[in-house]
Amino acid sequence: MQKYILSLLLCGVYGLTAQRINTIMSVKTNDDIHCHKVIEDKDLFAQGWDTLQQVMFWKEVVTLDPQHYIIYSLETREILGYAEAKEWSRMSAAQRKAFQIERCKEYNVSTKNTIVAAQGRKDFYLFEETIPNIAKGIAVFTAEKADPWYAQAILLIESPGSKVKTSYSGARGSFQLMPEVAREMGLTVTEEKDDRTDFKKSAQGAARLMRQTCIPQTKAMLNKRGIAFKETDLWFRLLVMHSYHAGAGNVAAALNAINPKSGGIWLIQRLWKTNAAGFQNESQNYSQIALSAILQLANIVAQQGDIVCEITEEAW
Repeated sequence: MQKYILSLLLCGVYGLTAQRINTIMSVKTNDDIHCHKVIEDKDLFAQGWDTLQQVMFWKEVVTLDPQHYIIYSLETREILGYAEAKEWSRMSAAQRKAFQIERCKEYNVSTKNTIVAAQGRKDFYLFEETIPNIAKGIAVFTAEKADPWYAQAILLIESPGSKVKTSYSGARGSFQLMPEVAREMGLTVTEEKDDRTDFKKSAQGAARLMRQTCIPQTKAMLNKRGIAFKETDLWFRLLVMHSYHAGAGNVAAALNAINPKSGGIWLIQRLWKTNAAGFQNESQNYSQIALSAILQLANIVAQQGDIVCEITEEAW
């Protein structure tokens, strides 16, 4: 793994909330003289998000090579063991069941739990390769007066590698925008031209979507319930991320099922186990993966060298 070098810079990052101070970290590799800015989220550690079982599970998935499978409890995300991909593929259904039962006994987990396997995704989550794009995304979101935290989070989930394709649902580009949404945000999407493949235009569309739709709709959901929040709360940002991915209507359906009276970590954890309307397993996983990706980025940046790469506020 390449070594990264960091420096800390305190500055306000977007005009709408000038009072907010973020810590920005610049990173560079031994082979790259450029400094890349990323956003440090101290709440991830201060509030204990990094210790949640779901986050630790997904951190393992995104850093494990695809030659291995993780055997785990679907209900708790507790990891029960590992298997080589070749070995797993050769097992019969009966052999896999016996393997799972054996692991349940070893870890004192009820066999009533749904025990499943997940293949490592290190081949997709190439976090080091996307760091330069994170810096570019942060700059675009800042120019669009949208919270740049979302640029970093979305890029870590949607396009951590260098190859971004069209998803099965029709989303495309580094920020995985749907065609109709991209058009609403001012992008051209036709058979001849698709602005979603242009990084800057895709970032602009995502920033506008966050500023004009996702954040206001999420705030409205919480205000309707009398739930206090700050736009910089990590749990609020994760709720906004769910609106970005699943759509505000599906998030509202999930909140209706939960009927929360307050916000916080507990609410996001409940969302991870809530099915409502179009808010299903993939939607539940979205913020779990976001947290694990942010955690992995923090681990990469923490690998400091002896040289500090200086960045001035003017450069930001």
